[in-house]
Amino acid sequence: MNIIYNIIYMTMAGMDIDDIFKEFTQQETLSPKSISEYKKQYKTISKKINIFDDETTIIDFLDKIENPNTKSNKAFIILKLRRALNYPYSKLETMREELKDDIAIRRKMKSREYTKTLISYSELLKELEKLKGTGLPYIFNYMHVMHGLRNRDLNAVIKYKKPKEITENTIVFNPKQRKKQLDFFIVDYKTAKTHGMKHIAIADKSFLDEMKKLNKQDGSFLVPVKKSGEKSSDGYINVLASQYSIHKLGEAKIAKILMRHYIDSKQFDKVHLLSEQRGTGLVTLYTSYNMYDNIHKQGLQHKAVQKELKCVK
Repeated sequence: MNIIYNIIYMTMAGMDIDDIFKEFTQQETLSPKSISEYKKQYKTISKKINIFDDETTIIDFLDKIENPNTKSNKAFIILKLRRALNYPYSKLETMREELKDDIAIRRKMKSREYTKTLISYSELLKELEKLKGTGLPYIFNYMHVMHGLRNRDLNAVIKYKKPKEITENTIVFNPKQRKKQLDFFIVDYKTAKTHGMKHIAIADKSFLDEMKKLNKQDGSFLVPVKKSGEKSSDGYINVLASQYSIHKLGEAKIAKILMRHYIDSKQFDKVHLLSEQRGTGLVTLYTSYNMYDNIHKQGLQHKAVQKELKCVK
């Protein structure tokens, strides 16, 4: 350990979590949600190891974790903090890079399992049909099945008229309006910085009927906190989505079922639409959500797909 590193280490050793993240956020531009999540991860990891220890010690700790995804995620937060606070991180960076193959292999093994265990698209639609009349369970699953949305997208406010400026996920729908359409504007989601605001127009009578039954007032939330009526946390939305989900599949597995169906039926335009509505790049859909081993076996000739897949071997 060189002299400079030693001085930094001794200085950081006396800092509490708020001091560390104050220094960290001066180097990194992060949303309040990201900072909160990073702090949570830091607290969990720091109970088991000092993340400002030498890299070899940290890598020895991480190597005891079997799941390569978990290992990579923990290495990521440690690497981010060390890089921002001028700690050595090159070995951790190399380790994360080497983990990519392990993660890809694990993902494909899981995907092979899913081809045998996940229900078909037609079965998924039948299960959705059974949920009509249930209110929120139908609404949540409809958004997952018909539009491939993530749970966080559904943490939304209801507005009778479209606001001049949309700063949060907003469902524009007036139960008494003549216009038979709902407009959903999504600005707060995982990849918003990359894909921008999403707009989904829904004219499905069954869905609109379920929304009417909720009898939501202008300015209320699709899923409010029960006692206060205020906006729920994303964590609570995840809990509800898990409870409501068809066969407890969850939105990610439902997206995989959609991808399998679109590939099998060669509806590559639908894959492109799923990419737009979910806010997930085509490359990610064809690699992380594709249950098949080789994306090129499926004859993916759609121009938009080829444009994004040009870097995929």
